[in-house]
Amino acid sequence: MKKKMLTMVLMCIIAMGAKAQVYGYDSWAQMPTIDLYDDGMLNMLIRAAAENGARLKAEYEASYNQTETAFRQKRWYEVINNANRALAIRDYNGYLYYMRGYAYEQIGDWKEAKRDYKRGKRCGSGLAEQALSALKAKEKQRKKNYGGGTATTYYDQYGNNLGSSYRR
Repeated sequence: MKKKMLTMVLMCIIAMGAKAQVYGYDSWAQMPTIDLYDDGMLNMLIRAAAENGARLKAEYEASYNQTETAFRQKRWYEVINNANRALAIRDYNGYLYYMRGYAYEQIGDWKEAKRDYKRGKRCGSGLAEQALSALKAKEKQRKKNYGGGTATTYYDQYGNNLGSSYRR
């Protein structure tokens, strides 16, 4: 009984929340119907979605262009930040993954570089595929040179070499 009463109360609340038509001749047991001919709310939602889409497109293009500019100027941390913003909006761009992976590689984070190159390859970027195979060759050579351990080179935010470390 409690469940049935709770369901009826909930349905009444939902019906009152919807823009409903209730006429005097409706009985209390009838659910009011939503006004299907009032398209004002629907038009407002469509306009809002279109405006949001246009805003996101402009934001994506701005982030993409900033990423390319920073990439050409070899400002690796800016490349990573701008690529993150662009990929948060639209994540199926192999060239953005390639640029971010290359930036990670330049600052010494090979694990992240490899991950981004793989994502770029899945998105169809030939550059990411080439960079991934070159990175794998470098890792193989590094393991051969260092006897199976890993050497990491550290860079500051300006790209200056801060030194290297080696661990087995």
